[in-house]
Order: sequence, then C-alpha cells, then structure tokens
Amino acid sequence: MYAPTVRTRLDLANAWMGTFNHWDLSSMLSYMTEAQDFLYSYMPASLGMAPKSRREFLHYSTFMKNVIPNLEISVISVYDSASSMGPVVAHVEGRAISTRTGALFYQEYMMLIYIRSERGQLKIHRVDEFADTRFVHEYFTAEKQHGRRAMATPVCSKL
Repeated sequence: MYAPTVRTRLDLANAWMGTFNHWDLSSMLSYMTEAQDFLYSYMPASLGMAPKSRREFLHYSTFMKNVIPNLEISVISVYDSASSMGPVVAHVEGRAISTRTGALFYQEYMMLIYIRSERGQLKIHRVDEFADTRFVHEYFTAEKQHGRRAMATPVCSKL
C-alpha cells in the first residue's frame, strides 16, 4: 500500500484548494474520491448547511460559480497533522465580487482536509469547512434580498 508523505499530502491539499480559483470544477473533482463516502461538511452547525456528497458538492459549487465566478483563494497557512489518518489543516481566505449585487465577498475559512489512498493515488475523501458565520449570514441575506431567483434554492434558504 502507498504510504503518503507529509509533502505529498500537502501538495494534494494545496493543488485542490487552488482549483477554487475561478472554480476549476473538473480539476477539483479529479482530486476528490469517487467513492460514495465523500463528505463535505460546513461548520459550525449554526450555518444550517447539511453535509454534502460529491454530487451535492459539485451542484453547490456550480451554483457558487455563478454567484462569485471570480473567486480567488489564498492559502494563509497549511499544516499536516501528526497522523497519516488525520487531516491537513488549512487557513484560507477567499475574495470575489458578487455578479448579482456587486458586493465584496471576503471570507476566512479553516479547512480540515482528509486524504487517503484510492487505487494507488491520494484522494480527498472528507472536508470540514469552518466558515465565518457572521459574514455568511450578512452576505447571503443581501444576495437573497437582491431578489434573484437563483438565491431561492434550498441550499441558501437556510442561510
């Protein structure tokens, strides 16, 4: 079995986070497991967003690509945990301008990125994203108030 090194895990996490720049969805998916147990969770629970499967995450990312297509991600810091089963921990910031309202999108995140070997390659199989709840609430409330039909999707109705 392939034993990942700290460097290969960090390289994978950094490459995957880079795909969020302008939403390179096909590359993003190529770094993620195709297994049924992929899970992308949003935290804290007060965000009210249910964890997403690979398909649900792709659907949500496609939606967000339409809202903030010019997203630029900067990795502030990234660390590997002490265990090969533990997560890569990343402190990230995202910046964009809303295509609907012209509002600035600026958010800091913390991501726990879990990686495992799949068919001889390292793949991301779980992500826990900790978001800025105040920013998320204010930003998406303004988007919804703008009255765009796309914002009435179930994924944003809980925000």
